[in-house]
Amino acid sequence: MRTPHQIFQNDPELEKHPAVQELIAQFEDTRDALVDAEQHIEQKFTRLKHMEELVGQIRAGIRDELKKDEEAERFRETERIDFKEAIINLERYISDYLRDYNIWM
Repeated sequence: MRTPHQIFQNDPELEKHPAVQELIAQFEDTRDALVDAEQHIEQKFTRLKHMEELVGQIRAGIRDELKKDEEAERFRETERIDFKEAIINLERYISDYLRDYNIWM
């Protein structure tokens, strides 16, 4: 995208006209707003990707723990899962993850 100065390079006097100056100011404001919006969208997208990763890890962990508990109950070779402790660990993991990725809820 060309800058207003590049557009009026062949006719610098036209660039000095008040109406053109107003258009240039509006263009710059719009450009700045667009850059801000793009950054905001990128931050939201990054946050969403981190949240998707977190949820995927939690779901995988829950499936693993349920399978371990089922096997412990069936084969009686290991102790059953202490789900209270597992929930405490899960809460700690979520808090650490959110802090590491600057996600505040």
